[in-house]
Amino acid sequence: MSSGGSGSRRGDSSSSTCSGAFALVHTLHQEGVRVIFSNPGTTEMCIVEAIDEVNNRAAASSKASSEGKARPVRSILCLHENVVTGAADGYARMTGIGCGA
Repeated sequence: MSSGGSGSRRGDSSSSTCSGAFALVHTLHQEGVRVIFSNPGTTEMCIVEAIDEVNNRAAASSKASSEGKARPVRSILCLHENVVTGAADGYARMTGIGCGA
């Protein structure tokens, strides 16, 4: 009778997916990425939540240290894939900050 355990496994896999999203955003933040361009959809919710979590943790750690305010990761949502690449390219050209896709 394993039907009772399936609900908890689903919850576990959902949280591990979001943990992967946190690991991705946290690593990008550590590497100096401050802007993420994306196309909204059903699979990005964990990324959006991870951005909030990384920003909250960075703010909390900067309050605890004397380093000053940590720079947050911003998310810019675009409604089409072509707009995402154009916006990221334009941002990189205008700011002089490199861009990876």
